[in-house]
Amino acid sequence: MRIGNKEIPYFLQYEITYACQAHCSFCYNPTRKESTPPMELVWKIVESIKNSKIPHVQLIGGEVTLIPELPNIIKSLSESVGVTVVTNAIKKIQFPDELLALFISLHGSKREVHEGLTTTDGTYERICKNITAYADEGRDVSADVLLSSKNYFDIYNIVEKAYDLGMKRVFINRFEPGGIGSESLEALMPTVEQFREALTQIIRARDELGARIELGTSIPFCADSRLITEGFNFNCGAGTWFGAVDPRGNLRICNQSRVPIGNVLEKPVEELWNANTKYMESFRNLEWVNKPCSDCPLLNECLGGCRIDVTCNSERVAQIDYYLRSMKVKPNFEELDALKKVLYSRQKVKKRIGSFQDMTLNEHIKIVNRRDASFLLNQEIGVVKIDREVEELVRRVYSDQYYVNSLDLDYKDFLYNLGILVPKERRSRKLVEDKVI
Repeated sequence: MRIGNKEIPYFLQYEITYACQAHCSFCYNPTRKESTPPMELVWKIVESIKNSKIPHVQLIGGEVTLIPELPNIIKSLSESVGVTVVTNAIKKIQFPDELLALFISLHGSKREVHEGLTTTDGTYERICKNITAYADEGRDVSADVLLSSKNYFDIYNIVEKAYDLGMKRVFINRFEPGGIGSESLEALMPTVEQFREALTQIIRARDELGARIELGTSIPFCADSRLITEGFNFNCGAGTWFGAVDPRGNLRICNQSRVPIGNVLEKPVEELWNANTKYMESFRNLEWVNKPCSDCPLLNECLGGCRIDVTCNSERVAQIDYYLRSMKVKPNFEELDALKKVLYSRQKVKKRIGSFQDMTLNEHIKIVNRRDASFLLNQEIGVVKIDREVEELVRRVYSDQYYVNSLDLDYKDFLYNLGILVPKERRSRKLVEDKVI
């Protein structure tokens, strides 16, 4: 079996700097003591990524707001790609209109929980104030939450807090041992029981608050059957549709990986991504998979949970998830085989629009045109490849405000599932399109 990789990473994180004013105990970066990189180097990396026309580029750190030219970088990248930003929001800046979305770290519903993880005292109230300020500006703001042994009990309240502050959705990432955070593996990794309690709260928050919640970490499906039955199964796409670039331009298959597959200052992203190197072939051919995952009927869909952490290197390209390596989870293959049918049936279900009067256009989308394909990006669906007919439909919907009213219900359902039509209470800010090249 082989992982089928996309022709380019649809989603690329650019770690623009490792410098940061916070002191998070869980940080996956190798250091936070570096100064911000020379702007000449930053602009060279930006130009390389821009020329490769990656559909979704996310600027992360360290802390991105420490880069003085960040607004101009966002504007430049946005000429060719869709741009989002991850920030701790300790410092508030004026982002340009071209920015598609903001992801802001929120790890507790109260100061003592959040600052207990960030170990940066006196910042929580300021962060909450800045989140609300960004939301009041009409920004598309999401919460970026770390799930650990120190806050698993607070997940429902964190989701509620995020929505009270004006955020539109919540992304939850389980702690992974990497960089600085690898020193705190035993202290921060949630037990399987703690993860299951957090998942119970996630489901309750979705059902009671109507919150949109997604997992941003691949958790092995055998950890909890509700990952499939409740629709929280996720495969992160490391090395297939997701990659990361460090402050020096090194491209890796995941931001947890410390093994570069090349440098974007020397070769374009797409060339490095499709190179048949020993490392990439070993990863994509699943040579690293061992028991119990190698016997699992859902291996192709789960791929062993989170497979890149501090234990991986050029020789050991990947490993099955920590929960499985440590035998914290013992799979029931008979149950997993039955869940496979549930998984496939859920994938076929399309959302129905309900009342069209309660919908509005998602005004914060991006169409990225490459020579060989076009892509649609918004925070409702992520990135999807679209054909010319769909692109023309989307462009006409935005150019003629009355056209969508004339469409029959099947077309409206189609636009709803594309994230073009959204509920009015989740309306985003503005349409952003690049030039058609």
